[in-house]
Amino acid sequence: LPAAVFCLTVGALTRGGFSSLGQFGAVALLVSGVTLTGLLVINPVVYKLFARRPVRGVLLDLLEHSAYPAFLSRNIPMNLAFCRGYGVPDKVASITIPLGAAFNMPGAAVTLSVYVSLALIGTGMGDWGTLAAAAMCSALFSMAAAGIPNGSSVLLPTLLGLFGCGDSTAAVMTAYFVISVLQDSVGTALNSSSDAFLTVAAAGGQPKADRAANLMQN
Repeated sequence: LPAAVFCLTVGALTRGGFSSLGQFGAVALLVSGVTLTGLLVINPVVYKLFARRPVRGVLLDLLEHSAYPAFLSRNIPMNLAFCRGYGVPDKVASITIPLGAAFNMPGAAVTLSVYVSLALIGTGMGDWGTLAAAAMCSALFSMAAAGIPNGSSVLLPTLLGLFGCGDSTAAVMTAYFVISVLQDSVGTALNSSSDAFLTVAAAGGQPKADRAANLMQN
């Protein structure tokens, strides 16, 4: 993969000069920004609505928890241990965490949605209805990326062909692979943290210190 990324980058520089690096950087910032919005804004809002507790502590814990690359085989026990630390019953976490690891792939959904939307806009087919359909299809397709390293790269050409952007596949895949190191990092962080975040929110989990304080007050 590093050799392929190097060849793609050299090819892009040969065709478009150094201005193409700025375009890749803009796409990287867009994908990372949308992904981080899900991690730092949407998930905390969901936690606040369901758990009705301060979100800062669990968010910081989850950022530390998701800072290390986690593949499916290691992600499940890590998330189970995290939920256990927040007092989530094992009978709940043992169902939601494996199901989330198999179906809940928000990082892949964001990646697919952004790239397909950019391709649609670039080909003049970016009306709101088409973009909404692309976002929903991206969320559905992302479930097939679970457990597959760089799984979005397998699904992206299919989505592009489905929405009539087949002619843009080469350019989109070049951008995807050139910035894959950055987007994979933030996508993995969102994937690995969302399952535990939403489980703790739904179960009303709280840290050991807070649980001990509640017991002392009672």
